[in-house]
Amino acid sequence: MTNLDHFNRITATVLSKCFERFPVPCSFSYKEFYPEECGQDELGDDFNIVFKHTMLWLRDYGYIDCWEPSLECEVFDNVSLTEKSLNILNKTPESLEEKVSLGQKLCSVVKSGVKGASNEIIKMIFVQGYTNIIT
Repeated sequence: MTNLDHFNRITATVLSKCFERFPVPCSFSYKEFYPEECGQDELGDDFNIVFKHTMLWLRDYGYIDCWEPSLECEVFDNVSLTEKSLNILNKTPESLEEKVSLGQKLCSVVKSGVKGASNEIIKMIFVQGYTNIIT
């Protein structure tokens, strides 16, 4: 798996869990995504680093809000959707065959464990976020 695959997997899980629980904040730990015996992939990338930078990117670009992470950035507490991401996840794009919001579709895909499908939903979410910025 590439770092982008890990990023999409983490992002899909974080956004779907926050959407389902909104407005109640969530906590996310590195260990939820990667068991202890799984510290690196075949490329030598440290999964904790990918998790940390994914969470910080989501926060820095306004998709989530959270308390400052633990010193090691292994735990992010009080994570919730921002207004921007809530608006995006509540949209129902014309391209979806079934008329459900992006958030509902993301939750469904994450629960079903369909590989690759969450990547497409994440792309749609980020396109919506980018479109909202420039318009």
